[in-house]
Amino acid sequence: MGLQINTDYEMGLSYVPPYTTVSGFSTTGDLVLVDKVSYNFRRPRRGEVFVFDTRGIAGIHQRSQREQGAGSHYIKRLAALPGDKVEIEEPLLIINGQPAAEKYLRMIGNREGIYAGPVGVGYQPTRNYRDPLPQFIRKRGDRVHLKTRDTLLAEGNTGAQLSLRRGYFALGDNTDDSLDSRYWGPVREYNLVGPAFLSLWPFTTGHWGLIR
Repeated sequence: MGLQINTDYEMGLSYVPPYTTVSGFSTTGDLVLVDKVSYNFRRPRRGEVFVFDTRGIAGIHQRSQREQGAGSHYIKRLAALPGDKVEIEEPLLIINGQPAAEKYLRMIGNREGIYAGPVGVGYQPTRNYRDPLPQFIRKRGDRVHLKTRDTLLAEGNTGAQLSLRRGYFALGDNTDDSLDSRYWGPVREYNLVGPAFLSLWPFTTGHWGLIR
């Protein structure tokens, strides 16, 4: 996922322009039906595919080197809710200390470890833990001073942790090539449009039907 879409607000339909380069269950030129009513009566649900506008999300336009970054709307999978703690430990998405239970969130792979750049509320970037450390311990009993803002020690391939105070954490299913909340932070409440639930067109791609 990670689609640039244009929305007809009167009809509640969203269209992916034909020049957009994306991958996932929806692709270039797909016509997507978005439910703009549900969020008026219920909270967004973890694991669902949702659409949001990009107003005020400066990192989207700053980080993208492609036309995708100019999109007025995005479609992503909702990975975490306000109050959640998020970690990405390849190939697992960890929510509040436990692997994500939702079917489409369980095995979201990530090969980039820790992300830097424009960040959102509550997220503090760190240096990559693969960088060589200048400090070392010669023998038992020796001490070494570590600055926690500059150094991350981890056993295994552990990624960054984010505590969401406000907003929603969005991930693309194609995480290796997805511009998402890892780069530009959470999606605020006022940016929400609604869940995407039906791909209407074209029939020839095999992508039409319910969006899961």
